[in-house]
Parts: sequence; structure tokens; C-alpha cells
Amino acid sequence: MNPRTILLSATLLCLATALAACGSGSSLAFATSANRVCTAYYNKAYALPPPIGVRQLAAYPEKQQVLREQELSKLQVLTPPAAERGAYTRYLSDMAALDDLYASAIANIKMPHSASVQTLIRQAQGLRARLTTQAQALGLTECTKNPYTATHYATS
Repeated sequence: MNPRTILLSATLLCLATALAACGSGSSLAFATSANRVCTAYYNKAYALPPPIGVRQLAAYPEKQQVLREQELSKLQVLTPPAAERGAYTRYLSDMAALDDLYASAIANIKMPHSASVQTLIRQAQGLRARLTTQAQALGLTECTKNPYTATHYATS
């Protein structure tokens, strides 16, 4: 074989190996990517200044919702390893359902339906607990954090 053929073969082999690794994905690489998305979300959410006054208080949940939707959107483009695909699909489905519940609660807060808001909050708490369990099972440790507690700290 001539040197050019050997170089071309080696290049193609490296490229094929890299593509195979990207396509199948390792659990560690996937968890690292997802955790990076969650860390960015939590840092942005934690950085939201606390609302002062009624007007800011009314706008605060909407700001949170925008951040949640951005997080979900970024997590949806990640491809988990084949063995974790089903669990991750359920996780994303539950996260979308939680986002929908929050959106409904935000809409109901502006109307005098406090009982329906309380029901939505209870449903959201149940979904949030399930999401935490799912994230732990997938190794998404950053996705189990709550950015609205004093125990969360911002990392870049």
C-alpha cells in the first residue's frame, strides 16, 4: 500500500470511530452534557433577583417559566445511549408535563381560582418528585437540584 492510501484509511477509521462514539453515546458523556444544561438553567434561575413589589411578584413565575422551557428545549436535543433512551424519553415527557402545569398555574394565578392553583401546585410537586427520581436514575445529578433554595450555589 502506498502512503497516501494508508493515510486515507487511517483518517477514515478515526472518523468512523468518532462518529460511532457520537451516535451511540456513552452514559458518562450523555450525563455530562445533560448536567451541563441543568447547571446552566439552575444558575440562571438562581440568579433571578427576588421580586420586590406586586408587579415584580406577578412577573417572576413567567421569568421562571421561560427558563424552564429553555432547559427542556436544550435537553430534548441530547441523544442518550440506547439503554437509557426509554427512561430519558419518560423524563422529558414528565418535564414537559410539569412545564405545562406551571404554565396553567401561572395563567390561573391571574384569575381568582386559588383552589385550582393549589391543585396544580400539588400535581406539580408530585411530578417534581418523580423527575428527581428519574434524574437520579439517569445520573443527572445537576438536574435534581432546586434553584429556588438557599442551598443551591451558582457555578459557571
